[in-house]
Amino acid sequence: YELIKAVHIAAMALWVGSMAGVAFTLHAKRGVLLSKRLRQLMGAGISLTWLSGMYLVYASGYYVAQWFWVKFLVVIGLSALHGVVAKTLRHSADAGAGTEHAEKKGAETSVPLIGGFIVAGVALVAYLVVAKPF
Repeated sequence: YELIKAVHIAAMALWVGSMAGVAFTLHAKRGVLLSKRLRQLMGAGISLTWLSGMYLVYASGYYVAQWFWVKFLVVIGLSALHGVVAKTLRHSADAGAGTEHAEKKGAETSVPLIGGFIVAGVALVAYLVVAKPF
């Protein structure tokens, strides 16, 4: 259980860090190549986070706790943001010139907003897991 918990925390850090990295490189108009590599890490991170998390919730029995269901909804929201960031990156890569397509769709201006949601979501998850308020 403790080993899987460590894997879960490391995978979550990989997932959220690479998701924020992709958002930053798109906003800063850095190369798409770097963002593609980060997207690969992002995919591995989300997969490991979900798999290890499902094991942990089953093994611990936390699925009956109210705080867990709030955390679960926040993680679903973070997963949706993962999809938004990955889609923005794909569109930027398809445009062939970095971020021109994202700029046309208004995605560049939403990147800081997405980053804010990532930070808020991770902070809320951390609070719920540590404090278990209800």
